[in-house]
Amino acid sequence: MKRIISAALAGAMVLSAAVGASADIADVSGDYGEVKLAPYTGLEVERYVYDVTDDDVEYYIENLLYDYADYNEVDRESQDEDILSVYMTASIDGESVIDNSEEEETIYLGYEDYGAEFDEALTGVKTGDVLEFSVSYDADDEYAMYPGETVDYNVTVNAVYEMVIPELTDEFITETLGYDSEDAMREAVRAEIEEENLESSNDDAKSSLLQQVVDASEIVSYNDEDLEAAKEYIESEYESYVDLFGAESIDEIYEMFEVTDEDIDAEALNYLYEQIVVKAIAQWEGVEISDEEFNEGAEYYAELNYYDSVDEFIEAVGEDAIMDTLIEDKVLGILLENAVVTDVEYSDEEETEDYEDDSEVAEDDDTEAVEDEDAE
Repeated sequence: MKRIISAALAGAMVLSAAVGASADIADVSGDYGEVKLAPYTGLEVERYVYDVTDDDVEYYIENLLYDYADYNEVDRESQDEDILSVYMTASIDGESVIDNSEEEETIYLGYEDYGAEFDEALTGVKTGDVLEFSVSYDADDEYAMYPGETVDYNVTVNAVYEMVIPELTDEFITETLGYDSEDAMREAVRAEIEEENLESSNDDAKSSLLQQVVDASEIVSYNDEDLEAAKEYIESEYESYVDLFGAESIDEIYEMFEVTDEDIDAEALNYLYEQIVVKAIAQWEGVEISDEEFNEGAEYYAELNYYDSVDEFIEAVGEDAIMDTLIEDKVLGILLENAVVTDVEYSDEEETEDYEDDSEVAEDDDTEAVEDEDAE
């Protein structure tokens, strides 16, 4: 899945470097600063290959049926997989952390968005019920809403809805889903999963290749305003979690994820370095975006980001940000096309090892980024 388009760091790119065969290290400069660009072709990278099983296909179809579910209001006690419309407030030691007392919130029983104990408290309730209860979250549970805290909830149940999933009949497959037969549907689903897996694997490989170039390159100079914009972008990413987790402020999110000011600075600096390297490669390669490519790209990202129209998307994000993203897509494509790719069969064990390795690398990168900033 492609990451969100960055509206930060948008600006014109000065195409001043010679285009041609790249040297071992190229000095490239533009309005973004200057970089001693390390070689970016012939890099080695591993790319996961995912085996699509019958269970994967079945799981995909089951989730697809949820998209066509009906929601019927019921006059009975709530049960697992019901949907509740509620007003809700929550506090920790008397301090408010959630205030949806005038705005309805939707609770999906079984999703455990606020934890299993929370869902249990709302199971067996009816429309009009008012509940007061507390949930103590495990301090070691990294997925908990409020790790190590006891949260006092006040919930008013406005309505209980039953989700009715359609049956996978021949009529539903042909008339609703548009397939000739069940076999044709399953074949198409398998192909779509394989395509999504390949796109995800390619995105991971591209990110790895870009980080290799960033690590091997030397950022000679950059604009202070670009670093500030990068910091604002990183902060906006954390800001997006405020509503998602029902937090009162971004500081509460930082505390939840144990993120310090130094962490934000390091993330911003690394993000800026990535942008500089991308622009330098684009400059060195003479990357351009045609009007047709821009229109197709804008349409793709408008749909990806759930905008009603391309014009609405362009107005909200800005042409410069879209152009930057399309240029980055081309640059990442260049890295992958010119890389030595080794396909590796995916396994759960490798995912665990990669997670642990990535965590260690992230800590090292943060430290190095702060040291580089101090050196400047």
